[in-house]
Amino acid sequence: MEQFKYLVKDKKGESKSGIIEASDVKQASSLLHERGMVVIRIESKGKRFNPIDFLFSFRPINLTELSTFTRQIATMVSSGLSLVDSLLLLEKQTINPKLKEAISEIIRDVQGGGSLASAMAKHQKVFSHTYVGMIKAAESSGNLDKVLTKLADNLERESEVRSKIVGAMVYPAILLFVMVLVIISISYFVLPRFKELFASSHVELPLPTVILIAISEFLNNTWFIIPIVALLVFYFSYRMNRISELKTYYDFVVMRIPYIGEINKSFSLAQVTRTLGLLVGSGVPILEALKTSSEVATNNFHKEAFKEAAQSVEKGVPLSVPLGKNPIFPPVISQMVAVGEETGKLEDVLGKVSDYFEIDASHKVKNFTAALGPIIIILLSGVVLFILMSVILPIYRLSSGVGSA
Repeated sequence: MEQFKYLVKDKKGESKSGIIEASDVKQASSLLHERGMVVIRIESKGKRFNPIDFLFSFRPINLTELSTFTRQIATMVSSGLSLVDSLLLLEKQTINPKLKEAISEIIRDVQGGGSLASAMAKHQKVFSHTYVGMIKAAESSGNLDKVLTKLADNLERESEVRSKIVGAMVYPAILLFVMVLVIISISYFVLPRFKELFASSHVELPLPTVILIAISEFLNNTWFIIPIVALLVFYFSYRMNRISELKTYYDFVVMRIPYIGEINKSFSLAQVTRTLGLLVGSGVPILEALKTSSEVATNNFHKEAFKEAAQSVEKGVPLSVPLGKNPIFPPVISQMVAVGEETGKLEDVLGKVSDYFEIDASHKVKNFTAALGPIIIILLSGVVLFILMSVILPIYRLSSGVGSA
């Protein structure tokens, strides 16, 4: 929000000046007109520095914030409040400056005669193709409040699933962090002192101690390599997920990793089927719905498979047929979709299919973390045992006089 200095005349013809907050000059002028003022002069004073806005500017808009925004606007519109008034209220309530700025620009576009879908389409980092597609269909059918409610439900569900996955990974992550912390602490603070003791005693060091000292020296002398390698791995992983050809190879490898591959497939199918069901239920044509929903797939193989299915549907083939022929899809999908097509309840059936894969993904994550925890504990115990042996064996030789010169 910016601050604007203004000079106006009220209903009595008296001149008044002051400062008003608005997203731009046009909105500031409109607000003054609503108060019955005649604007003589208005100019920007500049954006007011807000430490909260500054901190939030580094954080992207998350699913919870987007679902809350969607739920609130759905409630306001269904209560009879106009779209512009609903957006103006939400703009004042929103804390995240990125979302606030997006809402402000959407208000300006809608007030200028544009549709809500076209205004949101300008903010692809906030509103996905699926989101915009559903809003467009809602505006065409006049069911904006119902579609927004469905969108809010979907975003909340997706946020819940992701929270479960992240929550399940917390315990293994803590164990892994402790293991790394133990190794670094011993390498930097404990081993250097023992190394001096062993060197002065001229005792012959056992193999575990030699290996541990070599690792310690490597970490002490070339520690800067570790963050560089970590950054390179992160960068290449990011690039692979952005370049379609590399993403296909990446997905091919991921799908063949035990547990992780199955979780990836279930989560991707859950997202695609739920999105497809929402689009179909919102009145989006099946071809457009297939193309749009394919974009939300986290797996390139699923993305391409849905695009191929769209080509078959365009030729008049029922959706269940190409889904059944493609081995990448479990048989349950084609069978359920066939039932939905026969009964005319494709939206409901796709929702149930999505529920099935979400539950499947949650169970697999739970089983994976249950197996990962003991594995990390065993590895941590092995590392600690190896370090103890590396330290105790030379001390034992030193105290017994074995191997001394």
